[in-house]
Amino acid sequence: MIVQDAGSFIASFLPVSVLIWLLWYTQKQKNEKRNRRSGLGRKGKKDHLWHIVKEWMRINGISGLEIEKVRAFERPKPHELHKFMEKTSNFKARALAKEQGVKYKRPEIPDRYPQEDYFEALEEETKLLNKHLFFPCVNSYKSHRADAIKKKDYDLQNRKRYLIVFKTRNSKTGEISRWISLDAELFPNTDPDSKYKDKVVINKETDYEQELSWMLPLQVEKDRDSKKR
Repeated sequence: MIVQDAGSFIASFLPVSVLIWLLWYTQKQKNEKRNRRSGLGRKGKKDHLWHIVKEWMRINGISGLEIEKVRAFERPKPHELHKFMEKTSNFKARALAKEQGVKYKRPEIPDRYPQEDYFEALEEETKLLNKHLFFPCVNSYKSHRADAIKKKDYDLQNRKRYLIVFKTRNSKTGEISRWISLDAELFPNTDPDSKYKDKVVINKETDYEQELSWMLPLQVEKDRDSKKR
């Protein structure tokens, strides 16, 4: 009788304990997912970008400079680039018309912008730079994240590329630099101890003036937003 009572007590207790465990586990998973950032940092969280740029400066032997501003823009896909340049051309024409007090005239859109040659070459160059990362040897990884890759080749048509732009300030003189631009790319991070979902690879420093041919409106919008704060 005593054994039966104990058994019934345990039986009635188990569903409650299982429910509590499930609630705890679900919340734990949510917290881990929230803490594991993807991309180049969540909105309002610039520390990831700051560390990326700082590491690039360290590798390139740049010291005595502080990061004044840092931003990141997702690069348009190759088939989207022409449209972005068209928007920039219209944006510049509107700004010029407003400055001169004349009626806006839509600029002629060429079949191909001269700057597209630069970005086409950059696309191919960065493919070669990261060739070893496009086809990861999944079997060598001891991480649960590697299982998600499932030996699938990195999708060359949907590369996760970003443009990071930043300014530095000389800590002694207070002089602020021009904008510096870096081409960055994301790859699956198979390090189980990292809090970041993706591994960021800085491909190279790029020509900021060339970059403006597609991202000028986005940069101006960021400037406006920063002034409002």
